[in-house]
Amino acid sequence: MSIFFPGGAIPKTTTCRYRFGYRSMPKPLLLTRPSGLYARFLVPADLRQAVGRRFLTRALHARADHARLVAARMGLALSQAFRAVRCGCLMTPDDFDELLKRLSAGPSPLSELHLGTVRLPNGAVLEGVQIDTPADASLFRQTLVDVGGALPAGQPALALSPFPAKPALMLSAAVELFLRQFAQKKRAASNLLDTTHTLRVLVGVVGEKPLREVGAEDMDDFLDAIASWPPNATKKWPGLTVSEVLAKARREGLNGLSHRTQEKHLDRVRVFFGWALERREIERNPAKTLHVLTRAQEDAGARQSFTPDELARAFDPIARSLACDQPHRWWGPMLALYTGARVTELAQLWTDDLEQISGIWGLHIAPRVDRGQQVKNAMSRRFVPVHPALLDAGLIAYRNEVVAAFGTSRLFPGLSQTKPGDTLGDWWNRTYRKTVRVEGVFHAFRHTFASRAERCGLPEPRIGRLTGHSTSGTVLGKHYIDPPTLPERASDIAQLAFEGVPPLVPYQRGQFAVFFESVKRRSKLAVAKSARAERGLREQKKP
Repeated sequence: MSIFFPGGAIPKTTTCRYRFGYRSMPKPLLLTRPSGLYARFLVPADLRQAVGRRFLTRALHARADHARLVAARMGLALSQAFRAVRCGCLMTPDDFDELLKRLSAGPSPLSELHLGTVRLPNGAVLEGVQIDTPADASLFRQTLVDVGGALPAGQPALALSPFPAKPALMLSAAVELFLRQFAQKKRAASNLLDTTHTLRVLVGVVGEKPLREVGAEDMDDFLDAIASWPPNATKKWPGLTVSEVLAKARREGLNGLSHRTQEKHLDRVRVFFGWALERREIERNPAKTLHVLTRAQEDAGARQSFTPDELARAFDPIARSLACDQPHRWWGPMLALYTGARVTELAQLWTDDLEQISGIWGLHIAPRVDRGQQVKNAMSRRFVPVHPALLDAGLIAYRNEVVAAFGTSRLFPGLSQTKPGDTLGDWWNRTYRKTVRVEGVFHAFRHTFASRAERCGLPEPRIGRLTGHSTSGTVLGKHYIDPPTLPERASDIAQLAFEGVPPLVPYQRGQFAVFFESVKRRSKLAVAKSARAERGLREQKKP
């Protein structure tokens, strides 16, 4: 807001006759009518002649807590307007109606309050007064105090005019900007794809509106939507809009997403609104406190360790011979138990990630963008020595067989190229753990490893070196591979033994030969399909 003082500065010598805060804020009476919820305010007796009414009533266009919040904002704004009238501001009943109308449609209790000409008790005139922000209101109040009796009657005191207001950022534009900046951070392609999908659903549910107006009711609608959203709906019906998918799902009574998947959607929405909050585009994160799972429910499967009985059932030789018919199923649980690595870290391994350094075999867990390998954070980058039990089980022989069949490639052929961890994790979580009757999800292997290491007396920094955790905010190693620590790390790994785990059945050469051949056939078919598609595009471009 810019201020102009004709004739120079105004001396601060007198005060306004009406001191702000002398009267309490008008209290709203909420009325339920067939057309909706209304707020009614009683006009103070000393102002009814000036205002021309005994009551001011306005529709709230909201429900529950949001309606009460809108009514409170109206009360605050009316309090400011009543004070201005008492100090000489000329406001008509239409001015009050316009004020309440704007407040019922927007979040700011001081949005574009145009007071026109203000005549102070001493006769001074304030012309072109417009209040757009709380800072404007504060300046106006101080001006009334400073100017109230300082100028001769009739002389224009000042003119207030706002700077051009910043245009409201619309929800769809905010999502587009966020995704563009999200992609610039070089996040995993799958992460970007999932976030794009979540925010597409958000925009489809909320509709096009200013970002700052997205509130609790919109989040209620979003929660209902993700609870009703069928799994893989976008793949099944790629041409349908968000509203059409939801209508179809509810009409046909289709099953919605699991609670855990709904929680992932909420995580992404919280990140989006957190970004907007940091940019000061919104006043609060409307999704900050939203959850579909309690903390106990969320942690129940992921945060517990396996019991000895569960490990005995999970690694029973007969159960494994029947169910672990693919390389990632055979090796994945063993690697998770004896390395403590995350499911994605294991699923994305390549054959050359298993390497011998200074006589010690270990796994490189590191980001390699050209291969699509990602790590959770800087501390996750590490070299984990291979446990003797894995060496005895034939891990090196298996790796050599993969190299002979595919060259330098993924250690576990046949996994998804974009989300290899999902393939392994979903098999364990949805199929195998139910077959062998264990409670823990795949991530429970990581907690089993850390718990066993702690019971063996390993200090937290040394456990963190193996699992890729930071400890008390400290950096656990300046180098990706620190040769002097390798013998210590190998010794730490070797002393871990897990009660209940039977002797691991050694890998047999050619155990997955049939599976390897099927992977090669699928790969050739995919290459041929891609080549045909490219030829078709070239043919279409010919004149």
